[in-house]
Amino acid sequence: MRGLTCAEINLHGPDVDLHSGAFGGAVPNPLTVLARLLAQLHDDNGVIQLPGFYDDVVPLTDAERAAFAKLPFDEAAFLAGPAASRAATGEIGYTTLERIWGRPTAEINGFWGGYTGPGHKTIVPSDAHAKVSFRWRDRRDSSRSGRG
Repeated sequence: MRGLTCAEINLHGPDVDLHSGAFGGAVPNPLTVLARLLAQLHDDNGVIQLPGFYDDVVPLTDAERAAFAKLPFDEAAFLAGPAASRAATGEIGYTTLERIWGRPTAEINGFWGGYTGPGHKTIVPSDAHAKVSFRWRDRRDSSRSGRG
């Protein structure tokens, strides 16, 4: 298994929710700032963009990649069944099994803030929040499994 760490990000802007008609465009919107931050977690090729993130990540060996390729894996059945998804995605240049078992991840698990009730309430919210998780296979994981 890959290592795991989780975090919650909390951004605070104005001390109270502000009417967007009077303050929108004039003060920072924590939800906009957080959305930009989270959108920059990966580049267009699915590579995690946090400085130093890959420093201790163990690359998949040719032998590991060959072993993954030999496994009986039906991606369409995986997507239709346990993944309940219409598409596979992730770091370009790696198969779905390689991404699941051997490559690092940065996932946005939750994102909230501002007004979420019924109807509309046009505000610049005072707070924005996100929960994120990261998985990786590092040198310690390799040495424990006998790969390193």
